[in-house]
Amino acid sequence: MNLAWHRNQPEPHNKTSNIVKSTSPIPAHWAQTVLERFSQPDELAKEIRLAFHDKLLAEQFEIFDIQHVPGRLLKVLGRFLSNADKHAFTIVQVNFYSETDITPAFTKAMDEAIDSSRIARIESWNAIVRIFPEDAGLPGLGTMLDLNKVAQLLGEPETNANNAEWKMLSYQSGKRCALGYHYIQSGARYFGKIQDEKRAEITHNNLCLLWNNPTRRFQMPKPITYESDLGARWETFVDGQNLEKALETGELEQLVQLVISNLIYLHEQDLPNLSIATPEQIMARVEKKILRRMQSLIPELASRAEECLRQLKDNLSWTQDNQIVTLHGDFHIANFILNKEGLVFIDLDSLSKGDPCIDLALFGSRLMLRNLHHNDRLQETLQLVAQLPALYSELGGKPIRQETFAWYLSALLIGRQIKSCIRVDAPEKVTMISTLLDWAEDSLNCANKPTITLR
Repeated sequence: MNLAWHRNQPEPHNKTSNIVKSTSPIPAHWAQTVLERFSQPDELAKEIRLAFHDKLLAEQFEIFDIQHVPGRLLKVLGRFLSNADKHAFTIVQVNFYSETDITPAFTKAMDEAIDSSRIARIESWNAIVRIFPEDAGLPGLGTMLDLNKVAQLLGEPETNANNAEWKMLSYQSGKRCALGYHYIQSGARYFGKIQDEKRAEITHNNLCLLWNNPTRRFQMPKPITYESDLGARWETFVDGQNLEKALETGELEQLVQLVISNLIYLHEQDLPNLSIATPEQIMARVEKKILRRMQSLIPELASRAEECLRQLKDNLSWTQDNQIVTLHGDFHIANFILNKEGLVFIDLDSLSKGDPCIDLALFGSRLMLRNLHHNDRLQETLQLVAQLPALYSELGGKPIRQETFAWYLSALLIGRQIKSCIRVDAPEKVTMISTLLDWAEDSLNCANKPTITLR
């Protein structure tokens, strides 16, 4: 999740999740008891220090992400911080298990360990702790932190590696990790990501095609190289202000126009061999991931989501016979940077083909969630989102049918924004999800009306 959630404890980090399948479901009441203990993170920090024989001696400990999927997952990410050096920290991942699962899970973790000294078991919590970068799913992660090795791959002089630093940008354990690199002597800065080997190569090749396309009219980071053995790729690091920050002081309508005009340029690109994003895929994710979580965590709202899904299925024809373009695929406010060059698209890992409404609706629905959470120009936001199809056409995009946009907006309010609220246990979660459902229902009620009206 890429919103700056306001809360006391804990504050979630972005883009982090790890579904751990359990053969014995974690009892809901037990998980809730554990979650309540996190309100005082010092207790967990004490247990982690004991598990590693007091080797983690940093003065402060904070929890920055909690992942809870009833019956399947309870995981915490935290960091030990030094008062003396704000850049010194140790990241830990804590996975919790049922009593019957903890022993085989720990045995498996030790068998797969790259460095077993970075794994420990907390008996009193039925938990396994891993110190970053210990991650069996990303065996090349340690190499990504080797600044000499990375310097060689990037063509930086080896002497520069002695005066360099890295910074974690995002981390999804077992799946991917994004890092920023700064070689201070040369001043060079890079962005690196480790993920599935095949996807890293495909993403790098697609980005090279985009970068070298003479018809490209939008800004993006320059792809540098990839390393197939690691499943890693690198690109130039983009300085600037992300759109989330710019929205705090910027003119909302002007920022939206800037984003949409650049989106049209991306949609004009013709890349071969991209996967196809379909409305059926979106509905399947809602049914498999969102409804089940709502039924467990907020059953009082689940029936409304089920009714929205039924209407989405009944009105699937709204999505038929539309144009197919090159999609960003993860087009939301955290993936744009504003700098002196203008707007820069980042995180282009999810390029695909599909209806342009997918990008438009994802952008609009995330903007709605962001401004709902911050109580920031909400009425203006709702009006702008309702007008996105018209704005897209006015700025040079092909005409978009209102009912098509309405279908995708409703689907992604549920499939992405409600999911985000649940996944990070957002503050005032029930109230926010109820409002998101209001908007999803409003979108589906737009048929045969001149405009979408959002309450």
